[in-house]
Amino acid sequence: MPISPPFNRLPARALLPSAAVMGIVLILIARLHPASRALVETSMGAGLLAYAGVVVVLLVAARNARLDWNRLLGPTLPHTEWPLAAVAFPLAALSYAGFWLLWVPLSLIAPGFVQSYALDTMPELLSRGNPARLFLDVVVIVIVAPVVEEILFRGILLHRWAARWGTTAGVIVSSALFAIGHVELIGHFVFGVALAALYVRTRSLWVPIAAHVVNNAFAISFAIPDALRGVPEIAPSIEEFREEWPAAVLFLVLGATVLWWLWRRYGPRGAWTLPYASEAQPAAAVVRPGAEPIDATFGEAP
Repeated sequence: MPISPPFNRLPARALLPSAAVMGIVLILIARLHPASRALVETSMGAGLLAYAGVVVVLLVAARNARLDWNRLLGPTLPHTEWPLAAVAFPLAALSYAGFWLLWVPLSLIAPGFVQSYALDTMPELLSRGNPARLFLDVVVIVIVAPVVEEILFRGILLHRWAARWGTTAGVIVSSALFAIGHVELIGHFVFGVALAALYVRTRSLWVPIAAHVVNNAFAISFAIPDALRGVPEIAPSIEEFREEWPAAVLFLVLGATVLWWLWRRYGPRGAWTLPYASEAQPAAAVVRPGAEPIDATFGEAP
């Protein structure tokens, strides 16, 4: 299948390794200077430089490919569209349930791996007793990560793979890669698909970014008071984690029910066509309750 510009000049097999290498280079450079060495001693400080590497590579590649950023990001929307970012709440519930559903069965096979990889890493997200570092953590988690990840996964990679293999494959592969980059796989895959649908629905990447911001802010909000007081967060044991099944089931039911309702009421209708696929589709031509489906005569059906 021929790939239309600019995405024929934005191959993932070059972008992703280049972004990883650039992030590593920036982290190594920071380690050479005493003034910046403390930055990379925290996971979020190193993460900030890793995201900076992604940004540098994307900016250079997009310029060489003559990517139209306004067309990729889409317009800012009227205030009536922004409440759709509330999809973050059922997605957060599904992420918690998915985390439990994934790691509890694995804990029966490899409890040591689950304890060290999945459970012990959770308390390391926020710095303790250091307001300056905590502020940096919050900025990276709530602002930097959503903006960079949405541009990379829902913007560049989704369009690239949809142009190459079709919209369905583009949504699945970009969502799967997004999930692999996080500890929790099931909920983050659903998260990626839902935000791709939100992008198609609104024709604007700003709404998925807003939903991502809300999700991340909600996820860390409960831990911030203890982090400010310097109270260490203790990772649960395997036994304690397994005993959380009532909460996992509750969040699974609630999250799935609310997400299904939102999908039925606000989800895209007709063929899924990505915003960069057509210059003719106006930003306002989205499905509203009781309105006709969008005229998806361009692009590919999933």
